[in-house]
Amino acid sequence: VDHRSPAVETNAEVAPAVPWLAYGYGLAVALTLGHFLLGLPIQLSDSFGQMLKLTGSWSDLLYGEFTQRGYMRPLMWGELKLVYDMSGGNYFTWFRGAHVIELVIVVLLYVRLVRPRTYLDLMALPLGLAVLVGLHTFQGTVREAFPLNHFLTVLIYTLLAANLVMSRPRWWNDVLGVSLFVVSALTIESGLLV
Repeated sequence: VDHRSPAVETNAEVAPAVPWLAYGYGLAVALTLGHFLLGLPIQLSDSFGQMLKLTGSWSDLLYGEFTQRGYMRPLMWGELKLVYDMSGGNYFTWFRGAHVIELVIVVLLYVRLVRPRTYLDLMALPLGLAVLVGLHTFQGTVREAFPLNHFLTVLIYTLLAANLVMSRPRWWNDVLGVSLFVVSALTIESGLLV
């Protein structure tokens, strides 16, 4: 007995190679955009104050940020401090590299969210990615002047939440959802969107 609904039946067969091709295409798009991001300077006017703040200890930085009134939360300062410490003084390469990694994560999470399974799905993926990266708001999201891209961070958390919602129901999804909300809320004010 076939329990499939006639409304969902298509002539397209599920192809095992499609997810690999989709992720490969998404990675190619993200790395192409990332190449151009590596050419953008980190603006000194927007970053100098943050960089000076990162020279202190972890405990002083995180404790101080729990009581501040700005929109950046303690975990964002933790991310900044981690990249700052790992850079060994090569700030441009490490901060821009982290920016490119964030962009790659956004694109791959988008591909995972739309889950192309057939060649027909795969043919629609370039349009979806063109809409994602071609929106007039995406340029402002990607070309942020701060050392780490706060807007992409929120976009990553939002796509993680959407992927979690679309995943198979499991008992740990609720735990992951609450944890994701706490992390995003403690990262930046707009993380409350999650």
